[in-house]
Amino acid sequence: MDIPEINFSYKRNKYIFKNLKIKSFYDYNVTAFCGHNGVGKTTLLKILAGIYPYDNKTKKIQYDSKWFIGSNRSGLINNLSLNDHLNLLTDLIKADKYITNFLIDKFELREFLDNEIFELSDGQFIKGALLLAIICSPKNLFLDEVFSSLDYVSQTVVIEELIKLKDTTNIVFVSHNLDIISQIAKRIIILKKGQIEFDSVFDEEITADQLKETYIKRA
Repeated sequence: MDIPEINFSYKRNKYIFKNLKIKSFYDYNVTAFCGHNGVGKTTLLKILAGIYPYDNKTKKIQYDSKWFIGSNRSGLINNLSLNDHLNLLTDLIKADKYITNFLIDKFELREFLDNEIFELSDGQFIKGALLLAIICSPKNLFLDEVFSSLDYVSQTVVIEELIKLKDTTNIVFVSHNLDIISQIAKRIIILKKGQIEFDSVFDEEITADQLKETYIKRA
């Protein structure tokens, strides 16, 4: 998918992104955005996900199939349980029950299925939202700082499942965790002062130390 030129501001004439051009990320399977706090990573992710307009007016990027998961708990209905969401999706898309049950157990969510969404911890919410996304087989998956709410074991199982999606789903995510980025991202983009400071695709896995060295120089 071609990405249009991005112009975006929250306040009049105070642009976060001005004439920003970014190459399509469709062919790279997993793309990671990183950079210092306040450089616009989440804003850019929401523009690319079609949540915010890219022209500072009304035009948004459109997708046939997408999921957006953010640490602010967007996308799910607070007073419905995880089971309610699963039942609704199962009726709509005839989700594979074996895969659904496998993920419920792998993400350690079974005892929380009847909890309403607002009752879940941040980590439980992230795993629940990712469970719902995976069974829907989206073509595009956008993740905003989802790893920061997960403990080490949960990070490990989530990373394993994201790696499984790489051949069928285009994943774009924002993270400060350079170790995780180095594990799963094929394309890495560093933002700085509203511009793309670094954008590279790696044929071979980049090590965490290599990424940290690049980040210190370019971020």
